[in-house]
Amino acid sequence: MGSSGVKQQDLANSGQAQAASTMYGGQAGGLYSSLAPALTAEAFNPQGFGATNLAKMNTSSQQSLGGSNAGVTGQAGLEAARTRNIGGTTAALDASSQAGQRQNSENAIGTDLENAKLQQTQTQEGLNGLNSLYGTNVNAEMGEQGISNQALNNANQVQNPWMKLLMQGMQSGGQDAAAFLGNSKE
Repeated sequence: MGSSGVKQQDLANSGQAQAASTMYGGQAGGLYSSLAPALTAEAFNPQGFGATNLAKMNTSSQQSLGGSNAGVTGQAGLEAARTRNIGGTTAALDASSQAGQRQNSENAIGTDLENAKLQQTQTQEGLNGLNSLYGTNVNAEMGEQGISNQALNNANQVQNPWMKLLMQGMQSGGQDAAAFLGNSKE
């Protein structure tokens, strides 16, 4: 392949790299239009479990503890009926009620703490996602631009064989002229 073919190929490679760079830029814009808002929302307004799920978790805890407390109350009523000592179960019922309320409070606090941890995790994941999205798209686009620059540099370094012959002819002619002029002075 002649030098002009090499140069044309280098220029074509540059065009292809520029087209790929434009494609990556377009894909980046498309990704940004869909992923960036979602990742931004996750980073700056994390939902945690969400209000509905938090309410379900707390309700589930309260129902479980309420059922346990009802079981204790029923058992205490049976015990009072068997022993004919209605006042003997009051202390046990009070202690059960207090323990149930304490456990309910601990469960609610635990749910809130887990929700806060999840929100922190979501914030970090959102920020990491945005950072990764930016780096991936910019690196791909810059890589293609580097390929384009390299192809153009290669094309500029290819010498035209006619120009080389012309330069050799001029140099040879200059040497001949110098020799002729040098010989004619003698």
